Amino acid sequence: MKKIILITIGLILLCTGCSMPNQTVENKINVVCTVFPQYDFVREIAKDRVNVQMLLPPGGEAHSYEPSPKDIIALKEADLFIAIGGESEHWAMHLLEGSELKGTPTLLLADVVTTYAEEVTEGMEGSGHGHEHSEKCEHDEHEAEFDEHIWTAPQNAVLMCRAISRALCDADPDNSEFYQNNTDVYCNRLTDLDSEFKKAAADAKRNTVIFGDRFPMRYLIEAMGLQYYAAFPGCSSKTEPSAKTLAFLTDKVKNDNIPVVFYMDYSDARIADAISRETHAKAIRLYSCHNLSKEDLSEGETYLSLMQKNLSALKEALN
Repeated sequence: MKKIILITIGLILLCTGCSMPNQTVENKINVVCTVFPQYDFVREIAKDRVNVQMLLPPGGEAHSYEPSPKDIIALKEADLFIAIGGESEHWAMHLLEGSELKGTPTLLLADVVTTYAEEVTEGMEGSGHGHEHSEKCEHDEHEAEFDEHIWTAPQNAVLMCRAISRALCDADPDNSEFYQNNTDVYCNRLTDLDSEFKKAAADAKRNTVIFGDRFPMRYLIEAMGLQYYAAFPGCSSKTEPSAKTLAFLTDKVKNDNIPVVFYMDYSDARIADAISRETHAKAIRLYSCHNLSKEDLSEGETYLSLMQKNLSALKEALN
C-alpha cells in the first residue's frame, strides 16, 4: 500500500513538473519589419510582448536587399508584416500580389502618410526616373516612384506609430491597452522632437543646407521649412557627380558662406570631403535611420538617438 501511495505521489509530482513550463511560456505574436525605423517603433510600442524581426541585415542597403529563403519562411509565419511599400521593396509587393503571403496581415506605411514624388533640384544629377517635380502626392500602388524615406520627419513617425499600434492591437487584442499606452508616451516624445527641429529652423541664421551626397532627408527638411541642394535624389543609385554638379555645390557653399556640407551614413563622404577641401566648410554626417551597423545596434542606438544627432548637426549647419 505504501508503495502504491509513493508511486502515485511520484506520478503527480512528475506530471506537475511537466506542466509548469507550459504555464510560464509566453505566447507572443511574430512581427516582421523590412527596415530599421518600423522595427524600432515596434520595440518602443510592444516592448517584450512580441517577437520582432528586421529583415534588412545590420549595415545592409535597403535598395539592394532581396529576401533569403529563411526570410520568406519568417514572413509566412508572421502575424504582422510591416513594410514601407516603395520601389526598393518591390520584392515585398511581388510576394503580396502572389500566393506566398496570402492571408498575412500587412501594413504598408506609405499608405498612412502624405508622400513626395522624387525631386530633381537645381544643380542635381538626374535620378534617371524623370521625376522633376516637387508636389505632394497621395501614394497608391500604381503611382510613379516616390521618395521612400518617409520616417525622417518626426511628424510622419507619429502617424506611422499610430498605424503600427492599431495593427498590433488587431493582431494581439489581449495586449491592446499596453500597446496604446506605450504609443501615447512614445508619440509625445516624437512630437517634442518635431518641435525641436522646427524651433532650430526658426531660430537659425540661415535656411539653406548642402548635401554632397544622396538626399534622403526631404521629409525632415520640408517639415523644417528649409531649402536644400544635393548631388543626387534620395533613391539615386549614382555615386559620381558630374564636374558641373560638383562645381555648383562648391559655389553654393562659397557664395552663401555655408559652414557645413553633409554626407549620409553608409557613404564614403568623397563628395562632401572634396567640397570641404575647396571651401573649408566642415563635412558632417547625417543619419537616414533606414538601418544601423552592428556596432550601433550593440550600443543601443535608436531612431530617437540618431535623430537627436541629426538635430545637433543641423543646428551647426544653420548657424
